[in-house]
Amino acid sequence: MIPEAGFLFSIAGLSASFLGLAGLVMAFRRGGDMQPVDAFRLRQMVEFSFVNVVVAISIVPLAALLGTSVEAARWVSVGVIAYVVAQNVLFAQRGRRAGIAFRGGWAVLALGVTGLSVGIAAVVIATSTFGWFEVLLVVLLVRPMLPFLLVLNSWTTEVRPSS
Repeated sequence: MIPEAGFLFSIAGLSASFLGLAGLVMAFRRGGDMQPVDAFRLRQMVEFSFVNVVVAISIVPLAALLGTSVEAARWVSVGVIAYVVAQNVLFAQRGRRAGIAFRGGWAVLALGVTGLSVGIAAVVIATSTFGWFEVLLVVLLVRPMLPFLLVLNSWTTEVRPSS
């Protein structure tokens, strides 16, 4: 077993927790009050979380196949870059079809986290440093958090005190 396994499995567990949280939110919001934008964001949260689980646990078998966890992290980082870029294109298309606007401070924050993910993955590839891969995993954890916070924000703006 590789020495980084505990950290990797912790990240996978946290990502799986986001999956459960998204399911719980969907169950609470089921029915007529689920807005299309909330469904879109919860779907993002689920997709981000599934990929994070795969990214975190894939290092263990790849390290066994490739000889080192650093080499495995480099290859997974290549996959992270390809995935993040492709997923952003896919989400932009889905958003346009659903009539969901992508603007404001949240858009800047999401694009910043996406750019940071790609940049750190490139650093892992260039430097072969597992510490940077661990940083990448933490940044990838932020990705499902953002849509969740947006859904929570929509709840607070929908609830108005009665007068």
